[in-house]
Amino acid sequence: MVESERLRGVAIAQPRPVIRETVTQNPPSFAWPLHKFTQPNQAVRYSLQIRFPDGSVQSFWSDYNWYLPRTKFPAGNYAWRVVAPKLGAKGVDDIGMWRPFTITDDAKPLFDDAKLAVVATDQSWFNAVSSMAHPRIISDTYLQSLRPQFLNQRLAVWNEIKRKVALQASDPAKAPPQADMSNANWVIQLPQTVNTEQDRIEMAAMVWRMQKNSSVPAEQAAAATALNDLKARTFNLASWSTEDLDGQGSGDDSAVRNLLWALVLGYDNLYPDLTSSERDYLINVIATRASQLENRVIGPNRSVEHYPLDSSAAVGAYALSAATAVMAGDMSGGVIHPQFDAGKFARYVPMAYSFLHASGGDDGGFGNGGGYGLFDLNNMYPYYDALGTVTGVDPYRLQKLRNSMEYQLFSRPAGGASQAPFGDGTTVEGPQVPYYAYWWATRLPGQISNWMATVYPVAATHSRLARTLLSPPVVPVPASTPGVTELSKLFKNTGTVYMHSSLTDPQRASVHFKSSPFGSYNHSHADQNSFVVSDQGKALLIDSGYYDYFLSPHSKGWYRQTKAHNAITYNGGQGQRITINGLSSDYSAAGAIVGYADTGEFTISTGDATPAYDAPITRARRTIVYLRKNLVLVHDDLAASTPVRWEWNFHTLTNPQLTGDASGTVKVVNGAASACIKQIGGDRFTTLGVNANFPVDPAMSFTQQYHGTWSIPSPTAQWQSVMLVDIGCKETTEPTVATSGDNITVAIGSKQFRFTRNALPAYAN
Repeated sequence: MVESERLRGVAIAQPRPVIRETVTQNPPSFAWPLHKFTQPNQAVRYSLQIRFPDGSVQSFWSDYNWYLPRTKFPAGNYAWRVVAPKLGAKGVDDIGMWRPFTITDDAKPLFDDAKLAVVATDQSWFNAVSSMAHPRIISDTYLQSLRPQFLNQRLAVWNEIKRKVALQASDPAKAPPQADMSNANWVIQLPQTVNTEQDRIEMAAMVWRMQKNSSVPAEQAAAATALNDLKARTFNLASWSTEDLDGQGSGDDSAVRNLLWALVLGYDNLYPDLTSSERDYLINVIATRASQLENRVIGPNRSVEHYPLDSSAAVGAYALSAATAVMAGDMSGGVIHPQFDAGKFARYVPMAYSFLHASGGDDGGFGNGGGYGLFDLNNMYPYYDALGTVTGVDPYRLQKLRNSMEYQLFSRPAGGASQAPFGDGTTVEGPQVPYYAYWWATRLPGQISNWMATVYPVAATHSRLARTLLSPPVVPVPASTPGVTELSKLFKNTGTVYMHSSLTDPQRASVHFKSSPFGSYNHSHADQNSFVVSDQGKALLIDSGYYDYFLSPHSKGWYRQTKAHNAITYNGGQGQRITINGLSSDYSAAGAIVGYADTGEFTISTGDATPAYDAPITRARRTIVYLRKNLVLVHDDLAASTPVRWEWNFHTLTNPQLTGDASGTVKVVNGAASACIKQIGGDRFTTLGVNANFPVDPAMSFTQQYHGTWSIPSPTAQWQSVMLVDIGCKETTEPTVATSGDNITVAIGSKQFRFTRNALPAYAN
């Protein structure tokens, strides 16, 4: 089922744990594809079968395509499969394959021992949460535990929030933009308006709650002003039309998600000071917004469970889970509101711990674009934080989140201008976002995050200040290094390899390589087997184009296409698929990292992007060898069922300097950084062209970029090439290259690399 749906370009849920996974979370979370529905609201029931280390098999029943065990498992070797009664072809049982996995001795408990009895059943868990007094997200006790942080390490943040709240009192709550889906005010300004109001609600709540019992007259006055502002903004958002803004369209679903959360924040913080009628009113409005989000995210066809790579719906599912937890058991008219009863709790709260985060695996990687690897933090952390404090089960203990620190470290090492490339929203060159480091160090403490927070200490010069102020009461320990010895890292689940000359030097050289199983789906591009290079904080070989907006004409006409990347095209820019069967993106246009080794002196990685190309392409393999600090070998092994004209594309921020013809050297200079590119082996390219035009310009102001292509005049069915990228243009002696039949051997000093058609490379020191 998994592979047949992939071939159709459909991004269904992937089975987890993956085959032979080493699981460091206890108990593990289980997820698998949801079968196609034959009718809306179809009931399904699965038997999750787990074979334990002693050989015994236990079955666990689930009405969903995920399951969260509520007990610790002994360490050892396991296997699991799913049986779907009568959901197979012609109504027979659909029986999945056994998938082995291992739970390590040191696997981190997801549940504290004291919590096991509480979470043992959905009902007992609901009972515990629903009995909690409001405020629940930041309880009075928890707020007092944060007070020392407010007055010490986060003092500058606290002072800035107080200043902003004093100013916002004179800036009344906003009315919604007019409901016109063809108007940019609706699809662009609406989310901005909601986000601004959400921030102001959260900041006002903190000023009021921190200072309302103060004996200082000025602080009492500030608290009173903040309370009035908090209440006015909350009730203003509650008054917005639930018909004009219903969250069912692609232009306003994120706005309704954020609107729901802003209302939950206002209600939760205001609860002790609300009248019963005010509570009832807000509960009913929040329930309406939650129902709208539920319909968008789940609906009669259980959308996000069928198609979890819908990035907006995935974030919405977390918002729904968190809101359901915060509102659990709350009453309207003297009875528990059905949107927040035990059934809804059982439906949505455990799901947050077992099913979501589909754009990556438990290795911590993120497969939906480097830019969104950061954007998602802004979106997700409020929900993670709330789930942890309200349910008593910390999402940051999930293996996928704990391992995400390694992804952040290698995809964008702190300091300088290193950026995570690939996909929508990537920053090609520019300063890093510093405030995430403190968020990581307080939520996912460890040497990696502590080092990042040492490089970028807490500051009060960014948006979402409340998220910094309300970070867990953890003081990051200063660290001089991230405590990681390797300089390269493969994230196999997302098909990305990150290679650096140093993790701690801001002047580092970096090479990033991608061949991803996520294809060109959603915010990912048709860029399998592409790579980027930077040095001294300057971009040398780049992902070209601009992210003006999702699936814009520029995006479709250039930004998402293979020819916009440092990748292989043919016959005048034909590349990998970006659409399939009427879908705007293609999950089947996938790659895979099929070989990886890191010796310390060099890293070698091979990607296979063959499935991403349509006929006549029958083989598209690329090997990247990074020899620290400054040499990159790029070997391409290409084949087609009919002859084609092969093309080797590269992109730069500055106009490349050409020495000689296609057999000469291309020099890229960006500030103090440079790179020299030359073909040194294989079948020869005979033409080299450079231009500075986009076929479709982005709908925004932009800086010119440069696009180069090596090509051949006559079609051929096979092509093999070795290119040398010399970072810094430092090599005075060209590597020795010998060709024998299908083999190309490149010698650099004492190191030899042998590249062979349709085989993984060999190497020797």
